[in-house]
Amino acid sequence: MNKYPNGYLPKVTYWADKVAEAKKSNDTEKVDYCCKKLRYFIGRFCDNDEQLADTMYRLTLQNLQHKQLVETFTLPNGDKMFAI
Repeated sequence: MNKYPNGYLPKVTYWADKVAEAKKSNDTEKVDYCCKKLRYFIGRFCDNDEQLADTMYRLTLQNLQHKQLVETFTLPNGDKMFAI
């Protein structure tokens, strides 16, 4: 029996929403927990392809940034870093 018959995408969406909720309530411990869960399910969704999972995680955070729930900082080397 498959634990996730609809795949992992619904879990990714669920945990992205939970990150947003935790951010709105300024609960840093919950934000950290939800980000870990989000990262886990993105990894599972991407079939543990680390590069694809990292890309998807960054896109998810960019979406949250667009909703003004995370901030982006540009590092001296040009890379972007997200702060939740």
